[in-house]
Parts: sequence; C-alpha cells; structure tokens
Amino acid sequence: MIRIAAVLTAFATPLHAQPLCEALETLGQTGVADVSGLPPVSCNLSHQLDGKTGMHCSWPFAYRSDASQSAFADMLDQVSACGAKIEGEQSTVSHPDSYDQRLFQVGNQIVSVALKDKSALDETYIFLSVTQ
Repeated sequence: MIRIAAVLTAFATPLHAQPLCEALETLGQTGVADVSGLPPVSCNLSHQLDGKTGMHCSWPFAYRSDASQSAFADMLDQVSACGAKIEGEQSTVSHPDSYDQRLFQVGNQIVSVALKDKSALDETYIFLSVTQ
C-alpha cells in the first residue's frame, strides 16, 4: 500500500491519515512520500518545460532487483485505483538502461509512475511524479 504523508512545516512531522488518492491531489503541498514497506523519502519541486510545476519522489533499489519490480507493481496498483490510465507516448529520459513509465489522470493532475534501471549507478529507481 502506498501513502503520501503531509508535512507540517513548523514541526516537520509526517501525517499518515490521508488516503493515497487524496494525497496525490495535494502532493504539491507536501514534502514527504511514505510508501508502506519502504523508507519515507523527501519529494522535490520540479519545473516542467511547459511552465507547469509538480513534485517528484524517488526510491533507490538494488539494480534490477525483485524488490524494485514488486514495489513498482504495487505502486501501479495503488495509483491506478485513483485515476484513469493515459495511453500514448512516454516522456524522454536521461540515459537509463531500461525505462517503464505509466501515466494516469488523477483529478486535474498527471501522475507518473516510472521504473528506471541505471547500471552505471548499480541501482534501479522508482519515480512518482505529480504535475499540476
């Protein structure tokens, strides 16, 4: 199960009560992503070439590990329950060895879940991005 935790700026305390779908809607106001079974990660503000803003979060795993595949599948299941899958072209990426991205329309936002293998780093990453 995936949960996105809100952060209280004054206390930097994550809140875990918000369901995933609502959390995806408000991720732009949060700063920590907490996925069950994985360590919480800080999310970062991103600026798109088209002027839109969003948040992106990433989790590193051992290169091409079963754990990365399992976490990616679990995250896809959770996000797909929140919105409609968008069919079409994937975004361009910065030289991964392999790349699998799924896009979803959740409310008025685009949610991306991506799995990237990076052999030079000997790591596989899962990225969760929400664009306004």
